[in-house]
Amino acid sequence: MIALAREVFAARLPGGYVFLDLSRDAYSGLAAEDSERLCGLLGRAIEPEELKEEERALIDFLQEEEILSVGNDENEALKVACARERGGLTVCEWRPHLADLAHATGGSTFIEVLKAGWAILRAELLLRGGLKDLVREIKDQPMRPKTITLNSSEENQLAALLHAVEMARRWYPRKVDCLVGSGALVLLALWGGLECVLVIGVQKFPFYAHAWVEHAGRVVNDSSEVQRRLAPILVVSPGSAACRS
Repeated sequence: MIALAREVFAARLPGGYVFLDLSRDAYSGLAAEDSERLCGLLGRAIEPEELKEEERALIDFLQEEEILSVGNDENEALKVACARERGGLTVCEWRPHLADLAHATGGSTFIEVLKAGWAILRAELLLRGGLKDLVREIKDQPMRPKTITLNSSEENQLAALLHAVEMARRWYPRKVDCLVGSGALVLLALWGGLECVLVIGVQKFPFYAHAWVEHAGRVVNDSSEVQRRLAPILVVSPGSAACRS
């Protein structure tokens, strides 16, 4: 079975594949022509003598880069995400988006903002060891029943957490980027018993990787446009880390 390596996730986009290697904390890409070849090979059990010369060269190269493996794990072959809509984002910049939940809260207490500051620090410290450390921290949190819709109590709780993270971000001594901010929000929500997931989406031209948070399938700290136009190469929740195809 030709499959992605265990800690490698992929997105198939116009212009070719983008790979995320958690073990190296690095992104890489593949040209369109080679991506077409790879698409026809992933998930297939092929004997070496059945491969064309260019296919064998591609597999050898991707194995050397530790992107592909040849084994029996069928699930690994399926970790390929796609964007819902073509075109990507025109503005590749994080702009914290709170408007959709702003009506649901009167703000945050000083203690809540302090907790949010600690969550930001915790996310930042974890990311110094690489994205894999933040992923492991989220995966190790207790699993809770999945919420299908956002009820008013959860909406108020989530809005208060969003407000607290935004306030803490403003006085934090270092710049809080989308990954640190979203990681902090997910940890803060999980500590409070609210099920949230961290999503990392990508586009290829121009290359852009962006993180946001979802609850019950809804983007909560950004515009819903990111969910439609970026390919969700990695979705992290308690107990699991996968792509969303």
